[in-house]
Amino acid sequence: MFAPHGRDAHLAVALLREAKIVAAACPEIPALVEALGEDVTFVVMSEEAMRGVDLSALRAWIDGQPAWSDLPFIVLTQRGGGPESNPSAAKLADILGNISFLERPFHPTTFASMARTAHKARQRQYEARDRLEELNESQERLATAMLAGRLGSWSIDIETETLVTSPLCRQIYGRSEDDTFSYAQLLEMIH
Repeated sequence: MFAPHGRDAHLAVALLREAKIVAAACPEIPALVEALGEDVTFVVMSEEAMRGVDLSALRAWIDGQPAWSDLPFIVLTQRGGGPESNPSAAKLADILGNISFLERPFHPTTFASMARTAHKARQRQYEARDRLEELNESQERLATAMLAGRLGSWSIDIETETLVTSPLCRQIYGRSEDDTFSYAQLLEMIH
């Protein structure tokens, strides 16, 4: 939570804890950026707290996220503070990316609902990351097994009948890497 002015930080942290979401307040942007890590599922910030503040470190962190990651941000705005009528909100949307605006005063249930939704979205991102890691590990095991068994691989684009082969597959069929090797040629060699 980044809202160093007023009661926003205290109130938001209390509401999040009431919703059984672990929360902490950060007094400044460098502390917020330093706190970002695996255990952070979303960030709540007040729009006015970011006016005149250097957001380059936060933007660098956002831009450096892995492909699977899109950290959610909830920005508390004043009445009429959405991006369509507020240039600073539009700028924040550009910097933060995955952003939701919540106009104050807000109902605690609305805030808790937005927080739970952001939390669940981040959990799904972590699940996607885990599946990608499992897929990469599986591909590495397959590549190792194929190399150990001296098995080449090939695939065909069904629509264009374009054959894509591994160097070992080409070698097994007596082709060099520079030789053309079409799907029709593969079929001739097999039959």
